[in-house]
Amino acid sequence: MDESPTQQNLPDLPAPHGVPEVSPSLPADLAPPAYADEEFSIDWGRYIAALQRYKWMILGLTVLGTVGAVFGSRFINPDYAASAKIWIEPDPGRSGPIRAPELLSDWAWTELISTSVVLDSAALKAKLYLQTTPEDEPLFETFELAEDFTAGRYSLDITPDGRQYLLRDEDATIESGTPGDSIGSTAGFIWAPPAESLGRNRSVTFTVTRPRAVAAAIRGGLNPRLTGDRNFLDLSFTGKDPKLAAKTLNAVVDQFISVAAEQKRRKLSAQLEALEEQVDLAATDLRNKENRLESFRVRTITLPNEGVPVAAGLQSTQPTVMSNFFQQRLALDALQQDRRALEAALARASSSSVTVDAFQSIPKVQSSPELSAALRDLAAEEAQLRTDLFVYTEDHRLIQDRRERIRILRSETIPQLGQSLVSEIGVQESALQEQIGTASQELQQIPRRTIQEQRLTREKLSAEVLFQQLQNNFEQTRFALASTIPDVRLLDPAVPPRGPTSNTAPQIWFLGFLGSLGGGILLALLLDRLDRRVRYPDQVTRELGLTILGAIPAIRKVKAGKRDTEEASQVVEAFRTIRLNLAHSYGAAGPVLLTVSSPGPGDGKSLVSANLALSFAEAGYKTLLLDGDIRRGELHRMFGLNRQPGLLDFLTQEATLDEVLKPTTHRGLTILPCGTRRHRGPEMLGSPPMTDLMAEVKSRFNAIVVDSPPLGAGIDPFVLGTATGHMLLVLRSGETDRQMAEAKLRLMDRLPIRMLGAVLNDIETRSGTYRYYSYVYGYTADDEVVGQLPVGHGNGRDEGMDHDS
Repeated sequence: MDESPTQQNLPDLPAPHGVPEVSPSLPADLAPPAYADEEFSIDWGRYIAALQRYKWMILGLTVLGTVGAVFGSRFINPDYAASAKIWIEPDPGRSGPIRAPELLSDWAWTELISTSVVLDSAALKAKLYLQTTPEDEPLFETFELAEDFTAGRYSLDITPDGRQYLLRDEDATIESGTPGDSIGSTAGFIWAPPAESLGRNRSVTFTVTRPRAVAAAIRGGLNPRLTGDRNFLDLSFTGKDPKLAAKTLNAVVDQFISVAAEQKRRKLSAQLEALEEQVDLAATDLRNKENRLESFRVRTITLPNEGVPVAAGLQSTQPTVMSNFFQQRLALDALQQDRRALEAALARASSSSVTVDAFQSIPKVQSSPELSAALRDLAAEEAQLRTDLFVYTEDHRLIQDRRERIRILRSETIPQLGQSLVSEIGVQESALQEQIGTASQELQQIPRRTIQEQRLTREKLSAEVLFQQLQNNFEQTRFALASTIPDVRLLDPAVPPRGPTSNTAPQIWFLGFLGSLGGGILLALLLDRLDRRVRYPDQVTRELGLTILGAIPAIRKVKAGKRDTEEASQVVEAFRTIRLNLAHSYGAAGPVLLTVSSPGPGDGKSLVSANLALSFAEAGYKTLLLDGDIRRGELHRMFGLNRQPGLLDFLTQEATLDEVLKPTTHRGLTILPCGTRRHRGPEMLGSPPMTDLMAEVKSRFNAIVVDSPPLGAGIDPFVLGTATGHMLLVLRSGETDRQMAEAKLRLMDRLPIRMLGAVLNDIETRSGTYRYYSYVYGYTADDEVVGQLPVGHGNGRDEGMDHDS
């Protein structure tokens, strides 16, 4: 809306007829409730309004981002995946020929193929470190790298006459010479292409990369996977060039199989060498232990042991050292027992008569022929004596001789023979004791010799078992090395793929579209957040702390400067709402008296003042519209009146009040223009005549609307607001500076001015956050033409729809 209103800005509505005057004093308790701050929530309406406001910018960024993604995808090559399959020999167990166990476990094969020993060698053998054009590849068939070389981009230039070449790197010429000679030796190249293959006036560009860097790139695109009960190793390699991908994968597979076979041969060779050395050591150790056992047995062959060689079935009849020892002990005990019994018998024989049975019970006596014969003689003499006593008397010579012989045998012969036998038994006992002592010492040495022999025997047996085991392992390893069966075999080599594995162009387009769209949306939201202008109702209620009394929709011009009657009706209804809210929120006795201002020019305060005054007048209020904008006031033009005399003329007492009050064509509406512009006009607004003027117009009018300059124009709006005591602030959507408005409101807090609220001007009610400030279309308040009542149709569906909508 334009700040300087004209007559065309006013709504063209018929003047009311017979509208009664309403009471200017409205009860304060009918004031409308203030717009309270709602709880924090996502304001989707604000976001949608921001996106609609910046829709062309978002659309432009989206189009540019999508076009850029489409254009950029042309420089991105698709991915090609080459595949190969390798067979892993399972463990045959004990069946089949003698062979070495598998070099690695199942999952270790996937680690081996990703090691540098495989990938570096594959890069060197397949010359993957060399990048050149396909037409120049035949020149590099003999190209090799020295141990120390310099990686980089090189250019080989042949002179027009073909007699000289120049080798350049990225900085300068590093070598020159005659074609046919070695090229690039200073850079670490082993390369001597034939002179005729180089031609004349030719430039060959190539790039040399370090094999370790190539291996790292291969490792990134290599994907090993075990399948088929882990007997198959599926390999895939992803690259940008299908032929190069197949070549790279075949080189890796060949090197992998070669490394696996070489590692297995090295492992078997190392095992064979170690086993051979261990077999020699085991043989030497076995011979030493056999010699030790042999020497020990030779030394102890003549010494007693726990057993002697016994034929089968004769174990119980053959004496052993141990049984001999105990037999000697028993014999010694028997001798000692016989000696003690013989001594006891001899002792009794010396003191009294002894019987033959006392000696006959001693086993040793029976083994002595002399003593046994003497005892038999004694027994015979005594028997004969008893027989003779039956024939002869004691005095007979025969009886006396026989008794003498018996005495001699008892007292002389038998004791002498008994003592001799005791002495003989003592000798035998001493000899047996000596033998037992010697045998005892020898028996004590037998366990030690036995244990030592057993230890030597165990050592010999252990050495023999170890030697036999090592000998068997050595033979098995030798046979396995002689006929090595590879653990891995190539089943399906890699071939160049026919089509790309994944085409990223649509994804790039989609991402470009989403990215640019998201960037545009984020930029729009960011610009919306950084926007200092008033655009949303919550900025008025929350940030400025003002109550929204109404909102005026924007009026669009259609054909030939005409306006839509429905939109004009929306404006009229908006001012009716503002009038109603002001009437109930004013809350003071007497007429409605207020000042209308705005933070800056162009906010539409004059238009709001004029239309608000018209709305009061049409409602039956006797209304005065006072143009307080003494600097640039133009209200008189809107109503087709003269500016002079006016407010300043009255304040300078150059005109009376009746002269400056000018009626309009609208019933109940009077205009007091700004008058003659003067330099001291702002001071005159605060003069006593201004106070007298306010008191006078209060008695004449029911509603006084004062149109003031913008708050940023000077002190005029503050003086007029102080004079009326009430102020209505006009904020234009998309134009009013929030920070300026906030600063002016803080200044107004120190003045005796009651801020009634704010009016939002030039809002878009069709969508966004202001759509709830619009009114239902089709309910225009028009004068009814008699006899032209509308014919209803649809059973009142239109009314129902209107009321429900």
